[in-house]
Amino acid sequence: MALTHAARRELLEETGLTTERLYSITVNPFYLLKTDTVQVAIVFAAIVDSARVTLGPEHDKYEWLPVAAAQKRLTWPRDAESLRHARQLLRAGNAGVVEDVLRAEN
Repeated sequence: MALTHAARRELLEETGLTTERLYSITVNPFYLLKTDTVQVAIVFAAIVDSARVTLGPEHDKYEWLPVAAAQKRLTWPRDAESLRHARQLLRAGNAGVVEDVLRAEN
């Protein structure tokens, strides 16, 4: 299964939001001592069709936050950096001159 398909499915299951466009923002590597392996986490950003959230059964609330406030809630520093990258790259509603590189098509 394509990672983009999994990202779209998870967004739908967790929030009820449908993805209009999906962008691959960055890849964050991290080391797992227990297995002595390097793993990667792909950071996607989605443009959605509406802001009407319908939470999945695992959640009881959500918040829309300004970028700066959201960054303060993130545990990993690279997550806050990824949010900054997404905001910069998608500030015009698309990825501009790098649209063909970052747009994740199925």
